[in-house]
Amino acid sequence: MQLEHLPLKAAEINEKDIITGLQIINTAQKPILIHCWHGSDRTGVMTAAYRIVFENWSKEDAIKEFRRPEFGYHEKWYPNLVDLLNDLDVTKIRDELGL
Repeated sequence: MQLEHLPLKAAEINEKDIITGLQIINTAQKPILIHCWHGSDRTGVMTAAYRIVFENWSKEDAIKEFRRPEFGYHEKWYPNLVDLLNDLDVTKIRDELGL
C-alpha cells in the first residue's frame, strides 16, 4: 500500500482541494482506501465528490448518502461541506482531470 497524504481541514476544504484529492484517487493503484481521523467529514466529502465526478451520481444522491447517520457526518460543525458539494463545478473538475 502506498500512502498519499493530503492535509485538509474540514472547515476550510474547497474545490481545489477536491480536485487534488480526485487527481490522487484517479491515478492511484487500485483498490484504494480513503480515510481521515474520524472517516466521516473529509472522507465523506471526498467520496461524495468521487461519486459525482467519476460515477455520474447526482449531487442530490451523493449528498443524501453523505448525510446518512451511520457515516458520521458532523453537519452542525461543518455545514460548509454540503454547500461545497452543491457548488462543485463538475464540468470544470472533469476537464481538469482529463475526463
